[in-house]
Amino acid sequence: MRRTLAAILFATAGAVMSAFGAEAFPITIEHALGTTTIEAEPQRVVTWGWSAQDVVIDLGVEPVGMPFFAYGGGEDGILPWTEAALTEQGMDLPVILPNSPEPPLEAIAALAPDVIIAPYSGLTEDEYAALSQIAPVVAFPERAWFASW
Repeated sequence: MRRTLAAILFATAGAVMSAFGAEAFPITIEHALGTTTIEAEPQRVVTWGWSAQDVVIDLGVEPVGMPFFAYGGGEDGILPWTEAALTEQGMDLPVILPNSPEPPLEAIAALAPDVIIAPYSGLTEDEYAALSQIAPVVAFPERAWFASW
């Protein structure tokens, strides 16, 4: 899992290195909103923004929370391919965060995350600062809403 989580963190921040070489913590990641240091291997991952949960799940990490998807998601806010991936991986359904354009701080804090992965999001500096009071946050590499797998 250590290699997998390191791959997520480095991929979301656009770092140029082999994920297989990233086995040790702490890890420091530079992104558009600052620098984030993950001191130890996270056990409780919350995702925010489009597709972050899919990358995390695809890499074998079970998120504890993810956004509600009004567009494309069912009544429960889960995208069909995300639900299929969770089932395929044998993972539990994470908490679906309230449907909100901005991060629901109280709901995220209640999940006690070790890290918040938000590479394809529109986090503002204020939102990033507020989320950083909860857990380390990995934001988008250069521009809001412009990140790839």
